[in-house]
Amino acid sequence: MPWPTLRSSTHVAALFSWLHGTRFVTRGRGHLVRRHNSVLRRTTVEILGSHCRLTIGPGARLWNCSITLVGEGAELFIGADCRLRHVRLSVEDLGSRLVIGEKTSITGATLVSQEGRRLQLGKDCMVAQHAELRNSDSHAIYNRDGARINPPRDVVVGNHVWIGLGACLFKGARIGDGAVIGARALVTGEIPPACLAYGAPATPRRTEIRWSRCRAVEGLLPELNPLAPSAARGSVR
Repeated sequence: MPWPTLRSSTHVAALFSWLHGTRFVTRGRGHLVRRHNSVLRRTTVEILGSHCRLTIGPGARLWNCSITLVGEGAELFIGADCRLRHVRLSVEDLGSRLVIGEKTSITGATLVSQEGRRLQLGKDCMVAQHAELRNSDSHAIYNRDGARINPPRDVVVGNHVWIGLGACLFKGARIGDGAVIGARALVTGEIPPACLAYGAPATPRRTEIRWSRCRAVEGLLPELNPLAPSAARGSVR
């Protein structure tokens, strides 16, 4: 079925998704699901509890994904024209939120929001395989006086951020716009905008960088190279 036809109708997109193995399971009360004209292939969605909210924006496409919302008032928002493959998304507990900005692409990663905190990705981000983003340790640790020493904290990723292979962004991570997080990096603090950061813990190694989804031509970004072939300067896919 042509993609423009799918985009033209929410009902047609829903039928296409069902025919291609996507299944929704909901238990509880007061849930709200908005799918618009998104297309899901072999994706499982499980919503348990009460008053959970799932929004999948127009033109979004999901392949082989697992989506779970458990608790009261849990919310997952996937923006327009996102591309998700083999991704696990989990929102658990009272009032937790997971937000993925429009035109973001994620492959083979895990994103978990828990304990009423927020996990947010901006627009036009890329997240590579085996990356993990979590705003909670999932289990509590206490000191000898009974006070918890590992409370959850928000994770906020800016716009146009590239998160590399196997990188881990844990509670308290904040990434500025345009940054690149290297492979296997561990981020628990703040990374400034437009910098390359890697290591464990991740630290900025280069500043004032730019990155593109397109491959470079003669060592330059396609949009900066006036001699690059027109095909190389094409729109970002």
